[in-house]
Parts: sequence; C-alpha cells; structure tokens
Amino acid sequence: MKNIMTRSFSKTIQGQDRGLVFHFDPGTGSLWDRIKGKRGFSHVRNSIATNWHPTENKLVTQGVNVPRFELEGGRKALLVEPSSTNSCLYSRAFDNAAWVQTGTPTPTKNETGIDGVANTAYTLTDDNGAGYEYILEQITISDDSNTHVCFLYIKKDTNEARFPEFQPNLSGGSVLVNHAIQLNTKTGALIERVDTGHDECGIIDRGDWWQFWATITNNSTGNTDLIFQVIPARTTTWGTAEVAATGSIIIDAAQGELNKNHPSSFIPTTSSAVTRATESGYPLWDLPVNVFDATGTAIVWLRPGIDYGDVSAGDYGILSVQGAASSLLYLDEGGNFCSHDGATEATVNVNWSRDTWYKAVVKWNATASKFRVGADSGSDVSWGTEQTFDGSYALGSYLQLGYGLFGPMHIGDLRIYNRVLSDAEINAGGSP
Repeated sequence: MKNIMTRSFSKTIQGQDRGLVFHFDPGTGSLWDRIKGKRGFSHVRNSIATNWHPTENKLVTQGVNVPRFELEGGRKALLVEPSSTNSCLYSRAFDNAAWVQTGTPTPTKNETGIDGVANTAYTLTDDNGAGYEYILEQITISDDSNTHVCFLYIKKDTNEARFPEFQPNLSGGSVLVNHAIQLNTKTGALIERVDTGHDECGIIDRGDWWQFWATITNNSTGNTDLIFQVIPARTTTWGTAEVAATGSIIIDAAQGELNKNHPSSFIPTTSSAVTRATESGYPLWDLPVNVFDATGTAIVWLRPGIDYGDVSAGDYGILSVQGAASSLLYLDEGGNFCSHDGATEATVNVNWSRDTWYKAVVKWNATASKFRVGADSGSDVSWGTEQTFDGSYALGSYLQLGYGLFGPMHIGDLRIYNRVLSDAEINAGGSP
C-alpha cells in the first residue's frame, strides 16, 4: 500500500482574545499567559536532535533541550517525538565497510548533503550493463511479527532513463519477506514492484531531496536479519527489473528504526546505534489557575505523524493537565479525540490520519456540569456527545504536550480560555 505525504496550507487561528489565559505560538516560538505575560519557554530533551529547518530548507541539529520547529502543511509548528533509535550504522558514510558492496557501485563522497555542507553526500553508481551493482547493510532483529521502518534521502534530478530501487528485506527464516520500491527521482512517484508483507511506503518532499521510506513486517518464521539495500539503477522500464539499467543517484542519511511503523527525525550514527531521547510530556508549563475547575475552552492545532489504525491500543496525549496521557485532550486507537475529567470520558470520532492538520477542541462548564470534545478537519468544528462534567479536571502540576506519544506530532497552536467559546468564535480561526 502506497502513502504519499502531501503538504497543504492551513490558516492561523484568529479566535477571540476575550478570556484568553494561555497562548503558545510556534510561529514566534513564544508563549503568553495572563499572569506571566509573553516569554520564551523551556523544553526538555536529554539529547541532541535534528529537524528540517522551516525557512532554510535543510537538516539542522538542535542541542539538548532546544525545541525544534518545522514547516508542515504551510504552518510553522513545534515537533514533539518519543524516543527512537537508528540501528543503521554509519548512516552518512556509505563507503564504510558496514555497507557491503556488490559489484563496483563505488560510493563517492562528492556532493552537498542534506545539511547544506559540501562533500557530505554520496554518488552511488551502477555502470555495469550486464548485472546489478548496489550497497546493503545488515541489521540484526528479533524473530517476531513486528514492523520496522527504514528511510533514505535521495537527491532530486531529471533522469527518467533509470529508476533506483530501495529494498528493506527480511531473511534468515523459512519464509522471507521482500519489499522492493522504485522511485522516479524527477517526480517523486513510487511503485511497489514487490510487497510480500503488505507493507507501506511513502515520500516526503524535502526541497532538493526526496525522503524515501518503507516499512517491513516480520512473520515469526526465523527471520533475524533486516537487509537495507539500495540499488542506484534497477531498471529503465518503470516497475520492472532488468540488469541492463545503468546510472547514478546521490544519497544521504539512512535510518533503520526497529519495532516502529512510521519514520521519525533523522538520528546520525557512526560505529553503533544511537538513541534520541524522548520529548513526550514536555515542555513543562505552569497550569493556568482557576480554569480547569471552572469553565473554559482549549483549542489545539495538531498534525499526527501516524495513522490511527497503526497505533497499539491505548491513549496518546495531545495536551495533559494531570501528568498522564488520558487528560485534557488526547487521541486513542479508535480514531477519537478525547477528554477525561477524572471520572468521565468525552469523545468525538475523527479517524485521524498522519500528516494531516486537525483543530482539536474541548470545552467545559462546571456550573452547567457539562463538557464535550470537538474536531475540525476541514469544514468547521463538529462535536461529540455532551457528557456530565464532575466540576473539575484531575490536575497535576503542569501543562504538558504529547504525553505518552505514539510517534512524531506537530503542534501548530495552543489556546486556553476561561470561558466557553461559541462555534462561531471557534470557527473564526479557520479550518485545516
């Protein structure tokens, strides 16, 4: 199954400022609350991490605790991710012995990389018209039925006389798993030539580059090797395999994430796997007082990085006020946006999809003892069933984003009011 990631424009929330007590604005990287005024914010992540720069159109590295912002679907947004590990060694050194060569593909470090630095990307060539030339890396995995995801950056060009192929394969057992995907480096089109495991693939447009990803799912038949294979010229005829094809591609930044079914941000490696620390449940912001035990409205723009059907059973925080995933606003595996006051859950069904902007809304009224959750996925807010509000949310010490995340999530705006907004006021902020 093929999934092409697209980017679409979404309007900035306008809303009505009357009763606004808290506002996080990724566009400026600042937050405002009624007590402390406008300020920067602290962000917790105990490792460096990368992101695609929102204006410079290249990969950049952020230090420990530094927030990451990207341009997603026309909106500057904060990237929040759980922990992940790149198990692909020498992820930017394709001439290292970890990458086994068949034939003479001769990886040559002679091109500007995804970070804009000269001579950090590699040219990979198949000049043999009578056989395939390629590179591969072998990653040890467990014999189970889990899914893994791999990605690679391939530079755009106008060459449609040859088509490269990307193959994450599983071997070592009695029933092998193969996933072979070809890329048109001019258009970004993909075709799955082989897909024995019914996996997924996709492309992300990264300026001068294509970020090309694919999943591979094990089958508990003894496979313990994940083979990450890159063929620069698989064919001259789209969707076929032929040894006569020759040509080159420019590549950078390989990643293999085990037990994941979605790609996260790039994690550079050398001689060993590297883990990026979690951002789940951060940053930590002081709770606005006398709001969550009275009357209010919270509006969050979010862009999930995974489809609801691909997550395990559970709750996944958008905005927590309790130090738990099941709090003010969260997602569940049934495709719902949810809120929990400590006694009762309110939901609205969205069937949320990855890389799609949504406006999630919750409003509560202690006097009326009612609360409900709404969602806007493109045509104004719609509401789930109104539920009985017990008079106060169960509270911890902080506002926290993405508590217990399933994968990458972008936050485009966050506003909290000390009153119940009308539909007209909520819709005034526009639809995704």
